[in-house]
Amino acid sequence: FTYSESDMRRKLENYLGITLSDDPSQWLNITEYEDGNYVKTLMVDGQAAINGRQMRERVLKYGIKSAAFTVSYEDGTFTITTYGYGHGVGLSQNGANILAKQGYSYVDILKFYFTGITVE
Repeated sequence: FTYSESDMRRKLENYLGITLSDDPSQWLNITEYEDGNYVKTLMVDGQAAINGRQMRERVLKYGIKSAAFTVSYEDGTFTITTYGYGHGVGLSQNGANILAKQGYSYVDILKFYFTGITVE
C-alpha cells in the first residue's frame, strides 16, 4: 500500500491534531512490536505515539489489511507492507463461513482454527 506525502500528512494531522515537521522521513517510526509482529508503538514525528491498530483503523480508515506492518519512505511516497489480514485473532471469517456451509458445527469450526481447545 502506498500513500503520497501530502495524503499521509493530511491523514496524520487530522487524526492527531498536530502539525508535522518538514521532514517526512521522520514522520513514522515503529519503535516496538508485539506478538505476531503487530505494531505496538509507532512514533509520529517525535510528537505522538499510536499503535498499529489506530494507524490501520483511524488514520488510514482500514486502507491497509492488518496492524502487523512495516513502513518506509522514499521519494515522496510512504510504503506500508502488511503481514496477514484482519485483527490477528486467528480465525478467518470467510473460511468459517465456508466450513459452516459444508455442514460443520460452530464447535468443529472453533476446533479447526484453535487446535487443542475444549469447548464446553
